[in-house]
Amino acid sequence: MNDSRFLPASKTDSRRSLVEACFRREAGSAASLPADDVDLLEAGILDSMAWVSFLRAVETTSGVSDLGSGLSERSASLGEVLAALQNSPSEISRVEHASSEQTISSSPAQAVLTGSSAATGSRLLPSEEVDRAFGMPAGKLRSRAGIESLAYAAEGENELTLAAAAAQEALRAASCGAQELNWIVATSETHHDYPSLSAQLHSRLLVRENCGALDVGGACLGLLNALAVAQSLIGSGQAAPGRPRPSSS
Repeated sequence: MNDSRFLPASKTDSRRSLVEACFRREAGSAASLPADDVDLLEAGILDSMAWVSFLRAVETTSGVSDLGSGLSERSASLGEVLAALQNSPSEISRVEHASSEQTISSSPAQAVLTGSSAATGSRLLPSEEVDRAFGMPAGKLRSRAGIESLAYAAEGENELTLAAAAAQEALRAASCGAQELNWIVATSETHHDYPSLSAQLHSRLLVRENCGALDVGGACLGLLNALAVAQSLIGSGQAAPGRPRPSSS
């Protein structure tokens, strides 16, 4: 029976330690652990991207590749994640025998997402206004796509201010200081100013002078392209943790 009441204490404890370690890597080492029944999204503890990143970390460290698919209709809570781990037939033995920190550090992945964040414009418009602007029947976006409102940049907001706010929050979640950054990889469909967005972020975040700055294109695929570039930089040793890039003359 897959019930924690009938599992050896060591097995249950190892799963809990793994989940808690992955949560702290996403929410920040100083974050307090919520109760098992707290919905992390509704409580604002994690946003949707951070929740997905947290689940991916649990999948990677536990070996349960299908964890997220079983949680789509459940509360986004630590308790549900633990229950899914207990009920998964694909869980591998290293969860039982290795500590969570050892498992995370020995992950075969070359790059691990340790913090994420998002920032949206503060001017919210109901989707019906967008329907009317594009000559569509009122309510089409809401009923067909589930879009209730859209966020637009307000006066004083732009790609730089929103990107800087998201970057600072991601650094906080990862317990990483701006001076520890090796590279800034940026992508945008709408930023057409000079200097580039990555160069402006370099200045706004007050990073080291020899921190690299790179813009990646790709329109809607820009985020995936930027992640691929970042993974390549890490895998090649050009952005190794704790290893500042050498200054060039």
